[in-house]
Amino acid sequence: MKIKLALIIILCTLISGCSHINASNSSIEETQLTSLSTEASQSTTESQSTTAAEVTSSEVETTSFASTLSGITYNLGEANTHFEPSQIKLSGLISNPSSEVESFGGVFEIDGKEYQLTYSSGGNNLLSYASKSGYTRTYGQVFMNEDFSEIVILVIEDGWSSNEGPMLTYPANNKDEALEIANRLMLDFLVDMDIEKLN
Repeated sequence: MKIKLALIIILCTLISGCSHINASNSSIEETQLTSLSTEASQSTTESQSTTAAEVTSSEVETTSFASTLSGITYNLGEANTHFEPSQIKLSGLISNPSSEVESFGGVFEIDGKEYQLTYSSGGNNLLSYASKSGYTRTYGQVFMNEDFSEIVILVIEDGWSSNEGPMLTYPANNKDEALEIANRLMLDFLVDMDIEKLN
């Protein structure tokens, strides 16, 4: 009888201990779940903050821009010494004016005739206009410095070559000044075209 009683007491003790252990494990699991829930909430909040920051940083800043420059129109080739005065007016919007890479969208008015241009650093940057028949035609390719204070236009409408192609350069008072600006602004283009220098 005493042995049975002792066994019953031991069993009750073990059962009580297991219950205590299960309760402890349950408490630990609840604590872990609460911790995981908090971490997930923090992670979601951080993710939302990052997304908001990315959206803010990707917004494009634009500002209106207008400028008038005087230059010359001329033909390449040492034998072609003749040049004539030319004037260009720019009006449009500059994107991200504080960044290193700028873009311009608007109108180039060259000696009274308007051309459309969407310019971006490193792009093809072609000047276009609508012909009388309604087709869009390409007038030339544009090269500009970072603040758009120097402009070179390679006129490709009727064909162009480095030997005698028509050019426009602003600002410039003579062909020597125009060629200095053109060779500098068009350097990458000239290397790609395997042209040593414009004359």
